[in-house]
This record gives sequence, C-alpha cells and structure tokens, in this order.
Amino acid sequence: MWASTAVGIYGRARRGMEGTRFSRKTHPADRCPVCVEISGVAESCQSLVVAHGLQVQSGGNGPNGPISPPCVSPIRSKVTQVACGTAAPGRQLVVATLVCDGMLRLGLRAILSTMQIAGEVLHCESWYGVDEALRTSDVDVLFVHESDFIPDCEVPADVGGRRPRILLLLSGPDVDEKILSGRCAPDGFLVQGELTAAVVEDALQRMDRGEVPMPPSLARLLLDRAGGVGQPRHRRDIALTARENEVLLLLAEGLSNKQIARRLQISSHGAKRIVASLLLKLGAPNRTSAVVTAIQAGLLKY
Repeated sequence: MWASTAVGIYGRARRGMEGTRFSRKTHPADRCPVCVEISGVAESCQSLVVAHGLQVQSGGNGPNGPISPPCVSPIRSKVTQVACGTAAPGRQLVVATLVCDGMLRLGLRAILSTMQIAGEVLHCESWYGVDEALRTSDVDVLFVHESDFIPDCEVPADVGGRRPRILLLLSGPDVDEKILSGRCAPDGFLVQGELTAAVVEDALQRMDRGEVPMPPSLARLLLDRAGGVGQPRHRRDIALTARENEVLLLLAEGLSNKQIARRLQISSHGAKRIVASLLLKLGAPNRTSAVVTAIQAGLLKY
C-alpha cells in the first residue's frame, strides 16, 4: 500500500540525507531521493523534505556561495505547514488534513506534497488544530479520515468567512448513515483502499469546480443500499416540478449551484432556491443525503 511505500521511502531518504548540507545552487531538486523515488517531480523537492521532517543543516560556505536549506522548516505546533517551493500554473488550494493514524498521515503528506494544486498544506493533529488552521488561513478543502470525523460537529468558517469543503477518507467502500445525515455532511468521498496520487488530485480538482467526488465502488454500494439489487423500491409520495426533476438529476451528477445555473441557463439565485426546495421536499439536510433519499424513493434510477 502507498502508506507503507512512503514509510520505506522516508527511511531511505533519511539515511541518505543525514548530515548532508544542501545549497540551492548545488542541490538540484531532481536529485532529491524523496522526490525522485516518489514521483520524479522536481518542483516537489522543498515541500517533500518538509513533509517528511528531514533535518537539513544550514550554515557555512560552499564552493558556490553560502549554503542554505532548500525548504522551510515545519511549524512545531498542532499544525504543521508545508509550503510548496515552486509556484504552479492555475489556481492552487489551501488544504488542511486531519488524519491521526501515523502511517496514513505519513503517506498522505507524501502524496499531497507532490501536487501542484495543493499550494499549501496544513497537517492538523486534532480538531483543535483544525480550529487553529481555520482561524489563520483561507482553507479550501478539509481532508478528514472517517475515524477522526464527527458528523454532528459544526465545522467553523475560516479566516475569510467561508466553510471549507470536506473531503472524507473512508476506511472501506461504505459510509455510515450518521455521516450522511449529520449537520456537517462531507462534500466528497475517497476510499482508503483505492487511494493514489492521481485519485487525490482528481478529487481536489473536482471539488474546486464545485463537484462531488465519489468512487464508483461507493456509488454502487449506495445504490444497492437504497433499494437492493432486483428488489422493488418503495416510492414515497413526493411531488416534484419538472424543473426540480431537472435539478435533481444534475445534483446526482455532483454539480454545484453555479454549474446547475449555467446548465439550465438560469440565475445562481434561482438554482439555489430550487435546490433548497428539493432539500425541503426530500427531508434531506444536505445535497448528498438528498440524492440518496431520491434513489430510495424511486425518483432517481441508475
């Protein structure tokens, strides 16, 4: 699994870099053993060194001038900040993580450090750390493992007044009903056994576009849970207008209010009003729960 691979890389990198002095001029990023072995992405050198806590000494003079560390040092507090050393084209996200399992946390740090879309990563050790990160940063995505997630916990707004989108990492291809019906439902899902760098990057890109990433394995399970394979579904007496049915189909595709508005050529306010009406009629606290309820009621068929 990628987590154990990352641990092996970490150990080899630490042994190979102990006591080494680096210069920005004399240490090409593409020779960093962490970068090369994980992904070969030269730009990730600085952030990967920080993510793995490698001790890079500084001071003294080399043949090409003063020697300095090629990366910033981790913040020794409840939040560890990883700053990417090279600017990437396009929009970059601020990602906060809450994964208390040591192996998973190490692997996730390595994966996120290779991604250009993750311009800044804040690794939190607890919900107190999450609060600290939100008070000091404009967090776009909060990446949480389900074992550390509290469904009824109200995630506060960040320093910019926005609630970060929640990306939930599931242990297996199933999700507890309490998570779907809680006050703070996730905005996207990933399954631990299917986790790769490409999957995480795609999920972050989709969330940035306002979509709801969900692995096919989880989608199939929710469909089976909604009515059972080959079992007749009980249709609740829910009357939806033609426009509400259109919006419901787009919700099932994971589109945001703005995307729904563009697709239907209506205003964003109009899309928001229709979505609110759907949630009310379906008795759902959030969009994900609304889609599941619609499937259970026979209003959506896949």
